[in-house]
Amino acid sequence: MRVCPLEHPLARHRQLTLEQLAAQPIILTGRDSSVREHVDALFDQTRLTMNAGMEANYMSTVLALVRQGLGISVLPESAADSLEGLKRINIDHPGVNREIGLIRRSGMGLSPAAQQCFELLNTELPSRPPSRSLTLPVCPGVAR
Repeated sequence: MRVCPLEHPLARHRQLTLEQLAAQPIILTGRDSSVREHVDALFDQTRLTMNAGMEANYMSTVLALVRQGLGISVLPESAADSLEGLKRINIDHPGVNREIGLIRRSGMGLSPAAQQCFELLNTELPSRPPSRSLTLPVCPGVAR
């Protein structure tokens, strides 16, 4: 997903391209973040130059900087817990998705709760379509 202030010119779009994102100052997660690695690789693979504006170690800090209008960001769907007041918009590029695996040690048993969780994830997650969304903060006084 991508985040930016609602009054940002890109906020009116239903879908954005990486080219549109590359032209904007981007607030990035820290260099040791898998999110950062994925975003860097995405721009490298497409040979687009990212306009890196700032860097923060925590997604919550990145979101706070975006809410202040200091730039935009690309964050995973898992950041959705802290997206109060934000709107989602798709990014039109297949590389935005990433695969997350579920692993366990062979020969090692799981507790009943862990086994139930493992089975639930194995049956439910493959049936969900991948999401390529981004999120935009809702700003006071701006019509939706």
